[in-house]
Amino acid sequence: MGHLLMLKKVVIRNNVNWDICPTSGSSGPNLVCLPRLEHLSTVFSHVRGELVANANLPALRTLELTDHVSDPSTTKELLAKTPKLERFSYFLVEDTDSLLWSDVDDTAHEDEWSAFATNLGGVAATLRVLKIYVDSKPPDYPERFEDPETGAWAKNASNRRGAIGSLTHLHNLTKLEIPMHVLFGYRPHGTRLRHILPPSLRKLYLRDDFAYSGDIYDAPPKLVIPALQSYLLESEPDGKVLSLQELHFKLRTSDMEDGLQIDEQHPLRRLESVARQAGVRCTVRFRVEHAASCPPSMSVLCG
Repeated sequence: MGHLLMLKKVVIRNNVNWDICPTSGSSGPNLVCLPRLEHLSTVFSHVRGELVANANLPALRTLELTDHVSDPSTTKELLAKTPKLERFSYFLVEDTDSLLWSDVDDTAHEDEWSAFATNLGGVAATLRVLKIYVDSKPPDYPERFEDPETGAWAKNASNRRGAIGSLTHLHNLTKLEIPMHVLFGYRPHGTRLRHILPPSLRKLYLRDDFAYSGDIYDAPPKLVIPALQSYLLESEPDGKVLSLQELHFKLRTSDMEDGLQIDEQHPLRRLESVARQAGVRCTVRFRVEHAASCPPSMSVLCG
């Protein structure tokens, strides 16, 4: 165990069965009790309470966490043990079988993203980069999820998780990458991003993870795009100037029947004009499925 205490970087790609990184009462090494560790990339599964409770990562600066427990609100204990954390990547993997067959009532998973934002208070003084990912509908998505009688609870789980809530307490955050449904929620009425995003933010990346991909072309132009326009142009009473320098969209196109149709009236085109007025670079990146139809204008990046 002595040589493990000298490790500065650990990367674990597959730990769903908890064989590589066991809980602290087992014979294996506790990889979240390494005092010199600076970079940890790992997978957490359902069993982790004892492990996290005994974590000790005083030197950790980068944490990449793939979470199979399907509850973003349970990061508090771990983050409390990482006083120097600068970069946090959090990937929530929906446990479809567990959600489908769970016998808990349909109030479960409420406002978990708001709790996640609160948990970040433990690293508010040091965190500079935050990336949040939610798995999209996988190729082997169970057909029973399409049955309204058996799959409705699980399909609505992400809706009940709510939105991220305020990140303004992250005073040193300069880069945020986040799914739109986590930032705005599924009903983004009246969202004011200057009440959510910290003044220090320089780069904002928005993605359409999970079942949100079609919305940027349908409902959200009426809701999400105006919220972004207000964020870019509105003035604050205290006279603070927007620090944002870059706004990037990472969008899927597989749900679009006619490929990309970005004309002068498209909401994303109008948003680009607003971003230019605010001195913010705006780009849109699509998947390669429709690369041939990507127009060269509007800073659209394909691939």
